[in-house]
Amino acid sequence: MPPGDSPQTPVRPVETPLLSELQGYLEDTTAQTLRQVARQWGWPLKGTAKADLVDQMLNYLADATRMAEAIKTLSDEDLAVLCWLAALGNGNSSSRQVRGASLVGSGIRLAKKVIEASITSLIERGLLFYSEYRGIRLPDIYRQWLPLPNTSRLLVAAPDRVQPSACPTLAAVTRQTQLLVSAVTAERPLATVQSRTGAGSLSGRARKVDPRRPSLVAVDTLARWGFGTAAEQNQARFLLDLLVTAKVLRLSVREDRTLLVPADPPDQAWEVATAIERLARLRQTYLIPPHVAANRMLSWSEMDMVFGQNEGDNLVAVGGYASSEQLVQQLQVVGIWLCGLLVHLQADAWVSFDQFCRLVYETQRNLLAASSALMGWSWTVQETTADPMQMPYETWMESYGRIVEAWLTGPASWLLLVQLSEAGGRPVAFRRPTMVEAGEAYQAPPGSLRFMADGTIGLTNDWRANELRRLLRFISVEAARDASTTLLRLDNSVFRSALQAGQDVASLGAAFAAAGFPLSPAVQETLQTWQDRAGRYQLYEQMTVLEFGEDVLPEELRAISRLTGAEYYQPAPRCLVFPDPQVMLGLVDELRRRGYTPQVLS
Repeated sequence: MPPGDSPQTPVRPVETPLLSELQGYLEDTTAQTLRQVARQWGWPLKGTAKADLVDQMLNYLADATRMAEAIKTLSDEDLAVLCWLAALGNGNSSSRQVRGASLVGSGIRLAKKVIEASITSLIERGLLFYSEYRGIRLPDIYRQWLPLPNTSRLLVAAPDRVQPSACPTLAAVTRQTQLLVSAVTAERPLATVQSRTGAGSLSGRARKVDPRRPSLVAVDTLARWGFGTAAEQNQARFLLDLLVTAKVLRLSVREDRTLLVPADPPDQAWEVATAIERLARLRQTYLIPPHVAANRMLSWSEMDMVFGQNEGDNLVAVGGYASSEQLVQQLQVVGIWLCGLLVHLQADAWVSFDQFCRLVYETQRNLLAASSALMGWSWTVQETTADPMQMPYETWMESYGRIVEAWLTGPASWLLLVQLSEAGGRPVAFRRPTMVEAGEAYQAPPGSLRFMADGTIGLTNDWRANELRRLLRFISVEAARDASTTLLRLDNSVFRSALQAGQDVASLGAAFAAAGFPLSPAVQETLQTWQDRAGRYQLYEQMTVLEFGEDVLPEELRAISRLTGAEYYQPAPRCLVFPDPQVMLGLVDELRRRGYTPQVLS
């Protein structure tokens, strides 16, 4: 029996999307195959019902500790193939791609027959799943225990000689993002949104496509906001695109005009988030597949950085359904795939940009190959269209390779996923840092926060007051907002939630003082009073009250509460109080099943 295995069936893990995905793969597998997989590992299976077998296999395969020990029994070839399949992602799992990745990334030459035999072995062990329609799939939950592939051939030979370029910091990204939010709040500028074109006709004729997108906000407006260079404007456009997709900002259509405005009501989750939490949200938004988010913005793509650099470049759409919007969606898919490849590289190790591009060249050479046969795009240079699968590496680098460069110097750098080393304005190496560089925080200007005599709190709408706005969300609610100022008032329920989350008057007072704006004595006194009273009583409305005609045994109370999953209080021997009014219907049904005859009084 492999290490980490025992005959006991573990408790079923808590349901998650990752677990549901694995369960779906198991449900699509025959009962006979499930038994064969279990025999491969030496795991006992009980019963004959398919659902029971799926549950037991789910328990085994979702146990990260068990599987981390179990894969130690794999051969070196099987483990290498499995790790590279994980790095390349589902849908990129041909033996040719694995062979290229192993050779370029690890320096190990695997024969096609060896790779195919390994894939068969991994399927027999339930580590890969295959279907005619979806091909080879690796459940994402396996990434919790899979080691990184061997990428030693990608590393720079002399890392001590690498000269890091100026590294973007968390403070800088926060500044740029909040500057955009503040500017949009103050000005509500006109937005340029291209209408999404429908599918073209299936004429079969190739036609030129301009992959560049119009700026969501006019370039001269971005320049007035402080984004003066082309690089700064590209970053601003990218961030605006993400902020709209994340619903921090929104488009407002008024008659014949489209305005870019803040979310209504303002996104409180964004305003109370820390800088690192906001960065995480931007990253998550970037990684949303276009087919999942139908409303994902299409106002920027890496092609806005690529095209125009070399005269004579064109993209030609092949197939009647190949529109420019679908091209942007394809580039979004490419960015997500490159991010997936990035996280499988060794952290904090300098990677050769040239060798990384060779890895992409060997595994995903045609970056513009869509999943549908009815659409596609070809790169033409000086009116000559070349098949990327037949391109020599040098020619590929001057065309498709520039997409990789634009992703690395654009989104990957802007979202602090990489740190670059450049020479002559081009990347030569990069690394995936485990820690984000914080940078120097920005202080709010004097007078940004005002505690008024009537209890109102005034906050200037300035990106530098971002930390103050976040702190105010722990003690107050917004009363009004215009282009220049937000008015707030203290709120007991909001402060109580902050207390329950671990905040207190002392810590919040220290945070306001550190930001340069100590709480006023009146506000401090009010918060202290609320804190002192917080543990003494709590008011509820619309509660469910259950009264019995006789004393109820504690065991019966615990049984009822456990089955309803509800919190309750017992103020008297014959009385139960449920703060959640929604439990009433389920509670009545449960009592009737237990032989009671409850009367419901409104």
